[in-house]
Amino acid sequence: MFVAIVCSLFSTLERPALATQYFLRGACCAVIAGGILDLALLGKPTVFEMLAMWSGLAMMLGGLAFAFPPLTLSAVSYNLFLPIMIGPSNQDRTDEIAYFNTALPLILGLLYATWMYRVFLPYDAAHQRWTMREHILKDLHRIAAGKGRETVDSIVSRNVDRFVRLMNNAGNTPSPVISAYLNGILSAMRVMLNLLRIEAIQHASGLSWPARRALDLVMARMSHFSGRYHGHYGRTLRATNLAISRLRREETIEHRPRERFVLIAALTSLDVISAELDTNRVFFDARSPYFDPNER
Repeated sequence: MFVAIVCSLFSTLERPALATQYFLRGACCAVIAGGILDLALLGKPTVFEMLAMWSGLAMMLGGLAFAFPPLTLSAVSYNLFLPIMIGPSNQDRTDEIAYFNTALPLILGLLYATWMYRVFLPYDAAHQRWTMREHILKDLHRIAAGKGRETVDSIVSRNVDRFVRLMNNAGNTPSPVISAYLNGILSAMRVMLNLLRIEAIQHASGLSWPARRALDLVMARMSHFSGRYHGHYGRTLRATNLAISRLRREETIEHRPRERFVLIAALTSLDVISAELDTNRVFFDARSPYFDPNER
């Protein structure tokens, strides 16, 4: 039962081994506090008032721990398991045998879950960064291919969440690597937003066939811009630069104000995409499994 509780709580986290470690500390504190209450303070009294006084003080300590963020998870475990350790009942003595029979499986179960997560789901900061980077490339693929209904808010919120996860799970990662990943995520967000803009421009009427064909080629190349060791970085950047040259020629010969405004908007987005792909080449080139600015 205790192993199932831990697995249901922490199996979806990025660092379950660390979470179970804090949870184990809180459970150990609950076992110690429960032992003091069961074996010393509540061994003889049988009235509810004594039970409320001593258990209330013990639970209040766990509640105060919530005010200190590093102890929050341990406090959850402490307050969750302390009533189980006490086994309170009205007008009845505590059962010392039940305490020992509960404390032992609790500690052993949490020790087993902690060991299991450390062995089978070890935390690898480099692998987590690569997985995040792979998801970013797949997002570029999905947006360019027109799969899913992306909005500006969804793109911004998802990438802000990546910022937070990267900082929270940095660990002992060198600062240059974290800074480079932050720049890469920000660059990818700019590319995604401009892909949305180009997608909207493609639906605009009045674009000439060469201009529309150039934009279609960029989106087609970007739709294959994903996958481990299978990035199409060079062809994508080349298609983007060719589209810029084509649209600039179209803009010089276009005299209709509305169509020229649409071409300028498309050129602006393509210039941003080209600059981001060129500036963050190592981040966007999926042929390398990991990203480290010191390996350039």
